[in-house]
Amino acid sequence: MSHSLTSKENIALNLIFEWLGESRINRTFDEYAEIASRLPKLEALHAHVNQRLREIAETGSAPYEICYFRAGDR
Repeated sequence: MSHSLTSKENIALNLIFEWLGESRINRTFDEYAEIASRLPKLEALHAHVNQRLREIAETGSAPYEICYFRAGDR
């Protein structure tokens, strides 16, 4: 069963791919597998994403804006 990524998961993946100097788009399965084989431990990924989010927040110009819509919202 697959699920769509949340907006927060997409932001984290964008930051991780940026860190690795890679692009997320238009890759083959084998290319994604090769990138995955180079990933550091989860703790390092978590620390990097938090650090980048901290840096972005300090600039006061976050490139991301998440809006949660619900049924019945106008």
